[in-house]
Amino acid sequence: VFSRLNGKPPSEPAAGEWPIPAGDSEQYWNSVKQSVYENANKLISSIENLPDEKLEEKIGEERYASLGTGLTVEGTVIGLIQHNAYHAGQISLLKK
Repeated sequence: VFSRLNGKPPSEPAAGEWPIPAGDSEQYWNSVKQSVYENANKLISSIENLPDEKLEEKIGEERYASLGTGLTVEGTVIGLIQHNAYHAGQISLLKK
């Protein structure tokens, strides 16, 4: 989403949909979590700085769900929030 909000064309993630972890040590997973937090903060900052008129722009021409195209920027941001809330709920259930 960050890339799309910053003008890059929609595409599969560079690391693929399900990248294979490079390790399983606590240090590795701490670095992965740190990267997630940093990227989330970059995305939040990018969203906060979006001009209102950008929200109505479409990402891509046609609807292609796996790439997230055919939606407005606003719809994409809302979809991301819903996606993250869903997974946060899953994590909460797993931690019970």
